[in-house]
Amino acid sequence: MTAIIELVGSREKTVGVENPSVTLRYTVAGATDDAVVDALVQATVPAFYNGLPFQSYHATDQGNGVWSVEVAYGRRAPRSLGSIKFAFDTTGEKIKQKYSLATASGPYVPAGAAVIDFKGGINVKKSGEKTEVEGVEITIPKFAFTLETITTNPPLGSFVNNLFLKTGTVNSDDLTITVNTGLPPPLTIDVKTGELLFVGATGQEQAVENGIPTFQITQRWEFSPNQVGLTIGGITDIVKRGWDYLWVSYEPEVSNNKFVQKPRQVNVDQVYRMTSHADLFPS
Repeated sequence: MTAIIELVGSREKTVGVENPSVTLRYTVAGATDDAVVDALVQATVPAFYNGLPFQSYHATDQGNGVWSVEVAYGRRAPRSLGSIKFAFDTTGEKIKQKYSLATASGPYVPAGAAVIDFKGGINVKKSGEKTEVEGVEITIPKFAFTLETITTNPPLGSFVNNLFLKTGTVNSDDLTITVNTGLPPPLTIDVKTGELLFVGATGQEQAVENGIPTFQITQRWEFSPNQVGLTIGGITDIVKRGWDYLWVSYEPEVSNNKFVQKPRQVNVDQVYRMTSHADLFPS
């Protein structure tokens, strides 16, 4: 005969505002099949205990048909089918800035000395016969975000192939991304063409409600804003889409009998394929 008995020492709890929890402990006897244990536990344990929703249970086979079971309850509701989890990262990115946005003060020179015009260059130094703009390392804003979705029975062949083909691409269309995370109001992100890079996705099969086979899909994007009206060393009205690559070619120029590197040409090149990202976002 199969039986489930709540143990002495069960109902251990943590009381508090942040992370209240309760753990119920049981022994199952007379069950050699884990499917029988699962069915018995699911039929016995309540969905809520002291107002806290069920989170998970852990069953261990002790041998001879005896199983120990721990059932956890906590404040956070379990993820459900169709739920979307949003996460973001604004940790800055290090780059080498070679030209100043503006002169903060100075330049300062000894009395009677001539000022050298470095054309906005930072840390301009001479190495042998060459004069180079070394620049300075700074932190610039970076915005990355992920969407984690719990879904059931996605069309894996076409779905995964679409994710694969669009990894490493930039959006070719303006997008208004609306994500219903379950908390009002819905999250809305507006992006222009050229600003959104799809980094890729991961997925794994799992089981959540009542053993229904489901998939957890995590997709990651990085955002870089479009820029207009940039100025580099006297070259003005530069336009750069978010993920285009900007680089500068130089030519030597004499300023007060000193050779300096003057920007000769600013180049903006497309380095990522562009395609629609509209079908990548969970609805």
